[in-house]
Amino acid sequence: MTLRDEDWENVITDRLCARDESALKEFSSRYYRIALDVAARITPDRGSAEEAVNDSLLRLWNALGSCRPGNLGRYFLTVVRNTALLRAEHERRQKRDITKVSGLDAAAAPGEAPRFEPPEDGNESLTSFVRSFLDSLRPGDADVFVERYWYGKTPEEIARERSCPVKKIYNKLFRLKDRFAKAYKEFRDGR
Repeated sequence: MTLRDEDWENVITDRLCARDESALKEFSSRYYRIALDVAARITPDRGSAEEAVNDSLLRLWNALGSCRPGNLGRYFLTVVRNTALLRAEHERRQKRDITKVSGLDAAAAPGEAPRFEPPEDGNESLTSFVRSFLDSLRPGDADVFVERYWYGKTPEEIARERSCPVKKIYNKLFRLKDRFAKAYKEFRDGR
């Protein structure tokens, strides 16, 4: 008997919260490749991407002791993205040999525990705006928008995964960007 994806995620989440290490291996075998793809788009090399994914698995393991995300896969890929961004910035700073970069001093260095703090008031309304914008889109359009602007996939990759012409994705992204710009202008002016 095969579990649906949603049921599988609920079972895996329960097992992870119960500190079942075999569940972490099972989860990793299912999500490692896509997580590596997300991290590789951000970090300068494959080794850094692998480290970001492994750090993210550890962060997931530690976080599940105190919280239960609604969608474990999305939660994990968000942790991967944020960890890869921190790692990439850390490596850029190392290359420039700068000890302090304004605004990044408080960020966790790779290997440190992540800070899962609620957004500040100004960011909370922006977060709500983005969520409501994505909710207003058709599911396929929202997925394309997120894949392009959150996960950093190219239009060619999105088209290949969806088995559709690249031109269709470019047109869809053009319309979505335009719609987002108009909605953001209304949001900003109404603030």
